[in-house]
Amino acid sequence: MKRSELDLSVEQLAEAADIDSNEVICIEKDVHYQPDPRAVVQLASVLKVPGQGFLELAGLVRPRSQNFFPEMTKFAARSESLAHLSDDSRELLEHFAAVLADEA
Repeated sequence: MKRSELDLSVEQLAEAADIDSNEVICIEKDVHYQPDPRAVVQLASVLKVPGQGFLELAGLVRPRSQNFFPEMTKFAARSESLAHLSDDSRELLEHFAAVLADEA
C-alpha cells in the first residue's frame, strides 16, 4: 500500500489530502465503497500517482479505448461525403457518433 510505503498514518494522509480520515479508512477497508471524486484526486496528488488511473481504479470513470480515435480517423478518411444526407439522417448519424465516443 502506497500510504505505508510513504510511512504515513491514516490521519497524516487525510490531513495532507485535506479530506476526512474516515474517507481514507473507507477507501482502504471497503472494496465496494464509492469515494468522493475530489478525495480520489487529492489522494492521488499526495501519493504522487496519476489521478486518471486512480479514478479508474475507484470506478469513478471508465478508461477510453486507446484504439477508438485512430480507428475513427481511418473511418472518416475513407467515408463518402455527408452532403447527400437529409438533416434528419445527419442528426441521427451525429447522435450515433456521440454515443460511440461515450462508449469508447
